[in-house]
Amino acid sequence: MFGVSLSPDLFLPHRFNEKQCRILSEYGGIEALLRFLSGLGVQSVELRTVSPSAEEADVLACTEKLEKAGFSVTVHGSLPETVRPFSEGYSALLPYLRQRQRRSLPPLQITLHAYTDPSSPENAAEKTNQLLRLWSAEAKELGFRLSLELNRDKKNGDPSITPEGVLAMVSGTDPELVGICFDFGHYFSNTASLTQIPCPEFLSRVTHTHIHALGPGGTHFPFAPDTNLPLDTYVNALFSAGYKGIYDLELDFPRFPDRSSVIALRDSVTAIKAAGSKVCPFSERDKLAYARAADAAYPDGLSRVTDEYSASGENAFWPVCPSGYVFSLGGVKFALDPAIRSKAARSACAPQMARLLSLTDYVFITHDHDDHFDTGLIRLMGELPCKWVVGTNISQKLLADSGISREKLIFIAPGETLELPGIKVSAFEGCHFGHDGSGVDSVMYLISAGGKELFFPGDVRDYGVHKMPDVVSPDAMFANLWLGRGMALATPEEAYAEFCDYVAFFRPQRVFLGHLMEHTRSVTDMWRYDHSGKAAVGLLTRMPQTETEDIRLFKKYRL
Repeated sequence: MFGVSLSPDLFLPHRFNEKQCRILSEYGGIEALLRFLSGLGVQSVELRTVSPSAEEADVLACTEKLEKAGFSVTVHGSLPETVRPFSEGYSALLPYLRQRQRRSLPPLQITLHAYTDPSSPENAAEKTNQLLRLWSAEAKELGFRLSLELNRDKKNGDPSITPEGVLAMVSGTDPELVGICFDFGHYFSNTASLTQIPCPEFLSRVTHTHIHALGPGGTHFPFAPDTNLPLDTYVNALFSAGYKGIYDLELDFPRFPDRSSVIALRDSVTAIKAAGSKVCPFSERDKLAYARAADAAYPDGLSRVTDEYSASGENAFWPVCPSGYVFSLGGVKFALDPAIRSKAARSACAPQMARLLSLTDYVFITHDHDDHFDTGLIRLMGELPCKWVVGTNISQKLLADSGISREKLIFIAPGETLELPGIKVSAFEGCHFGHDGSGVDSVMYLISAGGKELFFPGDVRDYGVHKMPDVVSPDAMFANLWLGRGMALATPEEAYAEFCDYVAFFRPQRVFLGHLMEHTRSVTDMWRYDHSGKAAVGLLTRMPQTETEDIRLFKKYRL
């Protein structure tokens, strides 16, 4: 549902001033403005702001006009100076709430800002939490629901300028009665990031939104062609979290007096609707359905791979997890990053994986994340005859936890080359650290066997080619697809471009795109075949002669 915030003064002739008159003159009155909004597909209007000291009659006059015009009503409120019960602190809304209950309307959505205290944001947070707890005790009986807004950082001791701060203040309250208002413009103003999104815990608690662009010196501006707010990203993130509430456009018309409110409303509502139309159809429910099917298929798939692998003498490989494989090259058999991250599939398939890896001579590990170095699986499999090749920068604690005996380990340092029976391996410093500093030490491998040269960069979070090793035109490159943290439902075009430029830098003869359909990740971090398909198109434009394939579990690929 799409909504728009309007000042109560627009509905009250005795409150008109120059600002209201200018806006209404563009339409010919409030009724014409409401007809215009209805024509845009707006179904809800938020009264912004209804203060605790408002007149009861004014509230009823505003809501009557809105409901008569066919709109649902929400309220942007404000907090009383002192913590006291809702029925005492917000008496202006009580007649309207009683009226709604008589008509069996759903709870009234009320959005609030937190208290502020420049000398102690902590005290302001505690005070806000106290009030939310107190008011929520009356919410069910009176018929309202609260949303605490994520606010813009004005350096005034506001504890609600981060998702974590807002979450802390709604803690201990009933999620059915107290939620969060995700203000897109405020969040973007605070982070200045086109890719960052709030944490899943925040998104799952969102019960209302405020949407506006940034303008000269502030927020609450209309959308325009040059607006850089990542609207698609935020809408997709909310969709993936199961949000089904109102997408409310919150403009402050006096901030842009030289622009027509007609154009501002039209363009902004159109932008929000367009973002909604692009929402990825792959939801959390879809992911869970896929997870069930994938886990159920694991035993048969792994058994089939084991049978084929044991009989194979040709150059080929088989994916056994989203970024792990077994290879047969020139009579040498080895694996890279075998893992079963799903606990259900792991416990059921550990004996089969042990049987498969017992056929290998070597197992190579790129880094110690559990979707590559699965210590839980390794412990379940027990002692295996193969050697384990690991970087010298791997976590020694995890290595000890795995239970692999020291005599089975072969360490390789970045910059080192090892000649093993039938196989040559060179290690390079990995690029698993992102621009924000998060990540782990890792190694890249260039493995030569059976007349083939295979390049395994592992997980890469910084695609700057100046950091890449001197590897030129390998026979195959195994590129793990990653397009930004939390960006799987709204991936920026520049993320595809960076990934494709990075792969093309090495001029591989073939490209295999991995790390796909890993259902143990959140839906916002699960890279799917539609992502790899788009990346393949980008690679085609850069390397027309290079074959690119996405990797499907348990399928045999000849090399």
